[in-house]
Amino acid sequence: MKKISKILGAGLALGFLTAVLIVFSFTMTNHIGVDDEQMLSARSMSDDGTFTGYKFTHEAVLNDRNGATFNFYVKNNGTTDVEISMNGAQKTTLVAGQDGFISETLGSLSKTYQCVARAVVDGEDVDIDWAVAVQD
Repeated sequence: MKKISKILGAGLALGFLTAVLIVFSFTMTNHIGVDDEQMLSARSMSDDGTFTGYKFTHEAVLNDRNGATFNFYVKNNGTTDVEISMNGAQKTTLVAGQDGFISETLGSLSKTYQCVARAVVDGEDVDIDWAVAVQD
C-alpha cells in the first residue's frame, strides 16, 4: 500500500511539473520581444512613442521566429539633425522634418537589437516620433 501511495504521489508531482512546463513553454514562445519589462507578442512585436532628450535607445531581443525583418522608424520633429542606427551600424541622418527607417533581417539565433537616435551635434537634444516593428 505504501508503495502504491509513493508511486501515485510521484505521478501527481510529475503531472503537475509537466503542466507547469507546458504553460511556461507556451508563454516563452508567444512572448519573445521584451521592452521596459513589458512582454510583447512575438508575431505582432511593435512599439512606438515620442522622445525629447539627448539620446533615445530601444532594445529588443529577437530572432526569425518573431518575423523576417526588424524595422526602426523615426520622424525628426526638431530643428537638429538626427542620426539613427541599429546596433551601431546602418547609420542614417534625418534633417529637421524628415522621416525615415532602417531595418535588419532577423537570424535564427536570438540577438539583442539596439535602436539609437541621437543628435548629430553633440550636446543637442532630439525631438522625435519613433516606432519599431517586426514584419514577416
